[in-house]
Amino acid sequence: MHTLQQTVLKFSAVVFLLMVYLLAVTFKGAVRRHNIVETSLHREETPLQLKNVPLQQESTSARLENGPRKQQNLRPQQRSYAAQQQENQTSYLPPLEQRQRVRQDHLNNYCFSHNIQNTAGNVERGKLRFLMVNDKYKTVYCFIPKVACTQWHTVFLALNNRTNVTDPEIIHNRANYRFLYHYSDQEVKVRLQTYFKFLFVRDPFERLLSAYENKFTTRDPLALKYFQYYSNAIIQNFKKIDPSATNEMNFKKFIYYVSTIGFNNEPHWTTYDALCHPCDISYDFIGHFSDMVEEAPYILRRTGMDKVVKFPPFRTHNTTSKMLVNYASIPKEKIAHLTKIFEKDYEMFKYPFPRLLSDLQPE
Repeated sequence: MHTLQQTVLKFSAVVFLLMVYLLAVTFKGAVRRHNIVETSLHREETPLQLKNVPLQQESTSARLENGPRKQQNLRPQQRSYAAQQQENQTSYLPPLEQRQRVRQDHLNNYCFSHNIQNTAGNVERGKLRFLMVNDKYKTVYCFIPKVACTQWHTVFLALNNRTNVTDPEIIHNRANYRFLYHYSDQEVKVRLQTYFKFLFVRDPFERLLSAYENKFTTRDPLALKYFQYYSNAIIQNFKKIDPSATNEMNFKKFIYYVSTIGFNNEPHWTTYDALCHPCDISYDFIGHFSDMVEEAPYILRRTGMDKVVKFPPFRTHNTTSKMLVNYASIPKEKIAHLTKIFEKDYEMFKYPFPRLLSDLQPE
């Protein structure tokens, strides 16, 4: 009997200890789950606490990396999130719109870094000479000679019910178009703020060579006028350097003229900045000559012009070999001078200096 009682007591003790152990394990698990929930809730609530964080001044370099020229004093957390959101949004855009986002951001950053403010609505009238207007389609086009401007002139003529025009004299007659300087100050302001504004650019050295070939190596009536007007001045300018030079026109003499006294007096080789003032005027689309076949129809669709006109036939030319042959005859110091003249154009529109000419630059 005594032995049975001892056995019962031992068994009861074991059962009691087992129950205590199970209760302890259960309590520990509950505490752990509670801590996890607390931590999770704390993490979810953390962003709400940002409104109590004081604003911090953003550095100039950070502003350049993360936004357009009007962006100011964003918190690091917000700026990082905004940059990530922009990157995510860009990655889902079609390739054409991705390129456009990159070009716009680059130009914004350039203008901001050079402390050039966007003054749309207060642009000097002298800066409006090359901004062509179509009021029906609420479009403003800044034309740059030698960047498919003949095709775009033809489009604007067609919008005015003048189709199938092929005569260069008619196509390039300014009297056939409306330009922004034709409007009152208030009308200019409204159009700059509300119309779709675009321009097309190309590699500056490539454009310069194209201007020379078109105006001084062909003999169509319009080019002949340029040849007669400029050739004598170009040749006489070169003879100041080399009195023994012949009266034959060539690319080297043309470059000497452009790089000394003539770079800012003729639209065919004036800088993009002088023609279209891209830091003063907020363009909605920055087209590239090399992408014209894709981007020109896009603009027609976006403005609704495609319902009445198609972009004229257009060919891009492989100018690499021509660039090398022609610029190889130019002394290094002149290449450097040209680079300085067109430096803004290269930087604004993110054109790399032509690699094939890099060995011609002075060290």
